[in-house]
Amino acid sequence: MNDDSKHLLIELKPWRSKNSPLYALVESLKNLIEYRTIKENNIPYHRDFKHFNEADLIILAPESYYQDYGLIDKPEAPIISKLQILKRSVDELSAEFKTNISFMMLPLEEEAFYDRCRTVCKKYKKTTGLERIDIQESDSIPELAKDKWQLLVSSDRELN
Repeated sequence: MNDDSKHLLIELKPWRSKNSPLYALVESLKNLIEYRTIKENNIPYHRDFKHFNEADLIILAPESYYQDYGLIDKPEAPIISKLQILKRSVDELSAEFKTNISFMMLPLEEEAFYDRCRTVCKKYKKTTGLERIDIQESDSIPELAKDKWQLLVSSDRELN
């Protein structure tokens, strides 16, 4: 949540997935509609859930995910690339659903991520699984920080 009135709904994708970027976009739009329905119909929800008036959608995935679907790093790019088609679609859907939509990349290789996870898991290995542990800042993966995300494509919509 950015503040009390605007949220980011993030659809996270792994390095390899049978779910295409288009599928991820449809999932994000579905989630947006569900959250709007909860608010508009006063459907009971968890007491800690805060209402929002606006939400931006982000599809977040490692660079290799987008490469696998031919959105980046294709030397024989056609006159109209898949990325240009995606951009047009994102702009149209953004206007239709009154939300900003972005496709963002994580600058993190799969093996580096799993190496870091294995290191942290060894550090906090438990026998019962019931103890409380406090994760330290030194355990974090800096590449996952939001300021490290790289923009692939975004809608041009300005929210009022």
